[in-house]
Amino acid sequence: MTDELRQLQIQQLTLIQGTEGLMSTCSKKKIRDHPDALMNADGRRLLRLGRELVDVSIKFTIAFRDANNAQLLTPKEYRELGDQNLRAQKISSRAIRVIQ
Repeated sequence: MTDELRQLQIQQLTLIQGTEGLMSTCSKKKIRDHPDALMNADGRRLLRLGRELVDVSIKFTIAFRDANNAQLLTPKEYRELGDQNLRAQKISSRAIRVIQ
């Protein structure tokens, strides 16, 4: 695995965890129930994290594909990284639904 892919993997995992935490916070509240600035701040942070997750996931996908094409990944790494990337894409989609 390349250093770039390893760094992107760590960055993506960090963003996944942050996004999941904010989605949980935001989904427990409804804007109509809490129109205060705190809810709006959580929503803005979730939107920002979601965007960062999408950006990192795009870079991750490119690095993942390049490493795979160069045959630098073991089958176990390929599965783990592929699963992580799929999870990031699903979380990005869920974050958008939570914001809406």
